[in-house]
Amino acid sequence: MFTLRQLISAFVAPFILQMCVANGAAQDGPLVEVNPSGGVDAVDAGPPWRLPVKITLTGNAGYDDNADTSASNGGGSLYTSGGINLSYEFGTERTRASLSTYAGLTYYSDMDRSPFDPNVNLALSVRHAVNQRLSLTGSVDARYQIDPDFEIEGSLNRRSGNYFYNRDSISGTYLWLPRVSTVSTYTFGLLQYDEQVIGPQRDYVNHAIAQQIRFLLLPVTALTAGHSLSIVSSDERNGSSFTNSLTAGVDQTIGRRLNGSLNVGAQFYSNDNAGGEFEESGTAVSPYFAGNLSYVVGAKTSLTWNGQYSIDEFSSQSGGGRMLTTGLRLAYSITARISATASANYRRYSNDRPTDDVALDTSDFSEDAFDVTIAGSYMVNRLLSANIGYQHTRVSADGTLGSYSRNRYFIGFSSTF
Repeated sequence: MFTLRQLISAFVAPFILQMCVANGAAQDGPLVEVNPSGGVDAVDAGPPWRLPVKITLTGNAGYDDNADTSASNGGGSLYTSGGINLSYEFGTERTRASLSTYAGLTYYSDMDRSPFDPNVNLALSVRHAVNQRLSLTGSVDARYQIDPDFEIEGSLNRRSGNYFYNRDSISGTYLWLPRVSTVSTYTFGLLQYDEQVIGPQRDYVNHAIAQQIRFLLLPVTALTAGHSLSIVSSDERNGSSFTNSLTAGVDQTIGRRLNGSLNVGAQFYSNDNAGGEFEESGTAVSPYFAGNLSYVVGAKTSLTWNGQYSIDEFSSQSGGGRMLTTGLRLAYSITARISATASANYRRYSNDRPTDDVALDTSDFSEDAFDVTIAGSYMVNRLLSANIGYQHTRVSADGTLGSYSRNRYFIGFSSTF
């Protein structure tokens, strides 16, 4: 049985090798794409620029018919919210960075609990071309909030107090041959709830190391194969869980507007609950699927889809949980002044093993969460826009926490200068 140090060393060694080879690589090697897989963290590779800080002020007022996400649906309240966003993009020909911060506060006028809800986040993306073969990318995503978020692994689908989420990653891409490159990635994740009852059940620390090899079969087709090791530890587990994933996939570009990727494989889960609540360590094997599609019509019109089926290593204490997530987002420019966005997300968790999680108190537990948001914006002038929107969330669950539905309506403004 490999020790934790041996497992980590097996992944760190290839990354260090890439760094060493890069230092001695010829500077006139073939040009490497800095972020071949694209994604939301990619920074535009246009000419060098340096812009001042962009400031956006927002203000909204609306009604929430179930602000506490309770099963009785009896917590309706008027609310107002405001916030400020600061964004800054800077860089040179070899180094590009994008920084965005937001601080906001929501006030509920008809709540027995504390009426103020904070919302603070920071996002940073940095990319550096070491030479023509090697590029490094890094990202930071930090959030402090209270509302459920479909993007956060292991978080609850209902309001359970304020929580802090952090996800940082660093990766190196090295072009060994004109058609062959490797990507080595390390990711750190953290979830921590303020509530002392929820915290021990959901808090975790995650370390993940991944190695991927890419082969450019055609100018528009890249084949991939990879292996990743994810280690999750928490107070409740009183130990660590290990998830090894083996995947193979393809990245495909179809025309100038459509591109997507597909990855399939298998996951192998185990935990070492020595001294914990479980008498035996849990193990599980599961198929893995992840895919996405992006169709871009114009600067303000696009359609994106993503989906994933995998072991839920973050919230399943015994390794029996499975998670299915899928989401669709449409951004549409109706006129030069009027634009609209619509998004729909679905998340299903099912557990077929005993667990002592307060939210999963039966041996056969399942939870379905659906969320849809529709919003519109009218640009009054170059600095001011008027906004209107509606959000519906519905959760159907077993266990003590029950199901709920929630509707939010809002109208407001945003000003950018």
